[in-house]
Amino acid sequence: NYRQFQEVLTENKVGATIMEVLENQIQRFDLMYSEYIEMWRRNNENDRITARAQLKKLNVLIWKQDKLFYVCLNILFNISSNPAIEKKMRKVGLVQILFRCLERNDFHLLIITLAFLRKLTVMSEYKQQMDFIGYVVEIGIVDKLERFFTCENDILLNFSLLIYFNLAFDKIARESIEKASLIPKFVHLLAQDSANRMTALNILYLLSSDSGIRYTLAYTNCMDYVIKLILFPNSKIGAI
Repeated sequence: NYRQFQEVLTENKVGATIMEVLENQIQRFDLMYSEYIEMWRRNNENDRITARAQLKKLNVLIWKQDKLFYVCLNILFNISSNPAIEKKMRKVGLVQILFRCLERNDFHLLIITLAFLRKLTVMSEYKQQMDFIGYVVEIGIVDKLERFFTCENDILLNFSLLIYFNLAFDKIARESIEKASLIPKFVHLLAQDSANRMTALNILYLLSSDSGIRYTLAYTNCMDYVIKLILFPNSKIGAI
């Protein structure tokens, strides 16, 4: 039984151990990367040769860490179904670890990372959760997710859009999205015949609850796309 196994993991503090492993591995990467950069910046042929060897080691480390991080985050994701455990994870730096994982390129690692962030950013009326949303916006989640608009992977884009949807319930997050000039990117998705179209439309609807953002939307093709979607809901509307 999964619930019984989860209790065993909790009793043996497996979650805390995994968090320590992730933090140590990230520090290990930072150290190796800083050494590589320092070697490469020296105007010395021997150092350049050493730097190339260091880069190979660094790539091997990244490959191994991506696999390790994927397994670790899956375990943390499952045991975080307990609200008390999730609260502890937030306090000991889970969000910062997830942000660092967003910098990686492994597809499966990015999926579990985005799924975890989506779970953490579900909006509620509790002040504690509202404060948490404000915190993740303040440390840069809006900018961190922007890379997925150009990743040419609809699955990753969809997960990132679902996080934006969660964030769009918060006024500070809406302002941050506008400042990051992401509104035209959401509008552009309306022209695409994909599952992301409706998610983008829902995000734009939430953003339009702010009068300042409605003013910004007036200078885009948003309303033209919306009218086309009403008149021709099942057709490719294309770019305007």
